[in-house]
Order: sequence, then structure tokens, then C-alpha cells
Amino acid sequence: MSILSIIFIVFMLITAVLLGCVLYLVFLYKKTLDKYTNLKLNIEKNEIKRKINLDTSRITSEKLDDAIQKASLEAVELIEKNAKNIANSIKRKTVEDLIEEKRGEDKAVSAEYDIAKDEIEKYKASEFQRIRKTANDLLKSKFTDIVSSSIDDNKQDELILKALENAKRSNLF
Repeated sequence: MSILSIIFIVFMLITAVLLGCVLYLVFLYKKTLDKYTNLKLNIEKNEIKRKINLDTSRITSEKLDDAIQKASLEAVELIEKNAKNIANSIKRKTVEDLIEEKRGEDKAVSAEYDIAKDEIEKYKASEFQRIRKTANDLLKSKFTDIVSSSIDDNKQDELILKALENAKRSNLF
């Protein structure tokens, strides 16, 4: 396994770990935002109810109390609805931002992968050229040895096989 392969594998593992961290943070952020939104809504709802109840306690008329109570509930529901819409909008925007950030990271990983792939191809081509040259040189030298000596076909086959075995041992193939 070459160093470039190891570097590439390590790079991919680091990318996978970072992706896991980003996803974990997104879910953690979502949970925290939900808790904060619900807590804030409950506090605001209770505060509004308390203030409305203080105002209505001053009014003695039963009809006015009913109308104020109904209006306060509608106001709380409207505020709650608007707060949820705002919270959802913030959540959506945050998720979109995180997705966009993820796309940028993916593009960077893809660019690094392309660079590593190009370097590997260049290395393979140069090694293949070196092996070809060494094999040609070896074949030329062995061919002249074989041709220069007049030997029978069995002996020639034996010399060629020996030459190929020597080439294998010296890591030419």
C-alpha cells in the first residue's frame, strides 16, 4: 500500500469524522433551539396571562372579564403562533446555512481527491515507464546472449525462463 493511498484513506477518515461532528452539532443545535423556544414561549405566555389577569381583576363586570379572557387567549395563541413561525424560520435558515457549509466541504474534499488521483496516475505512469525500460534492457542483453550462442531450442527456452525469473526477483514486474 503506497503512502498516497494511506494519506488518502486517512484524509477520508478525517472527513468522515468531521461530517459526523457536523451532523451531531446540527442535531444538538436543533434540540437546544427547540428547548429554548418552548421555554421562552412558556415564560412569555405565563407573563402575558399574569398581566392580563391583573388587569381583569380590577374590572368588576363579568361580561368584561369574559371578553378580556377571550381576547387574552387569542393574543397568546397569536403570539405563540408567530413565535413558532419565527423559530421555524430561524431553524430553516440555520439548516440551510449548515447544508451550504457542508457542500463547500464536499467540494474541497472532491478537489483534494482529484489532486491525489492525478498524482497517483503520474506515479503509476513513471513506474510503468521505468519497468518497461528495465525489461527492454534486460531482454536486449539476454537476447544477444541467446542469439550469439548457437544452442538448441530447449536451452534457449530455459535461458528465457531464467531471465524472466531473475527479472521477477529484482522487482521488475
